[in-house]
Amino acid sequence: DDGVRQACAQALARHAEAGHAVLKEGLAHPDLATRRAAILGLGEIGGEAALQIVEERQRQEQEWYVRSAANEVINRLKEAPPDVTPRPYTPPESQGWLVSWAAVRGMGVPPGRAAVEVLNRALREGEEGTRLAAADALARLGDPAAALPLYTALRDPEFPLVRDAAYRALARISAASGQRLHAPA
Repeated sequence: DDGVRQACAQALARHAEAGHAVLKEGLAHPDLATRRAAILGLGEIGGEAALQIVEERQRQEQEWYVRSAANEVINRLKEAPPDVTPRPYTPPESQGWLVSWAAVRGMGVPPGRAAVEVLNRALREGEEGTRLAAADALARLGDPAAALPLYTALRDPEFPLVRDAAYRALARISAASGQRLHAPA
């Protein structure tokens, strides 16, 4: 079973000496699925050495099934790692997208609770991208008082991505505040 082979390859990738050697041996196995799993396992190891091995196998492999796994791993390993550095929270009045959105409508973004009102308006009236950003900004506030407009966004029939963002924002607010949020009656 391919799933079991891939799970085994992932487990072997976590065992530096013996596991890595088994994965390298698997690259020469006559079974296509085993070779594919070995390539995916090497992708789990990552690093320059694994990338070189996978690139070599990509050039030498005759079967597309195994070559496609090599292409997938190479693309993933060459991709820039995501920036996971925590960033300090930027208050709404300092968020460039919100200031720009408000300026187009002839308003400013005052500090404090008034900025949250501008966020709420962006959530109600903005284009889809603006509404997604507003839901995320409301979530980052972590304030249960910001939940009401998100519940309204949950019912939006036109924008499923906004509904998803509102749901995630409510979950984030609930987790940050330690309060269980209830839909308004």
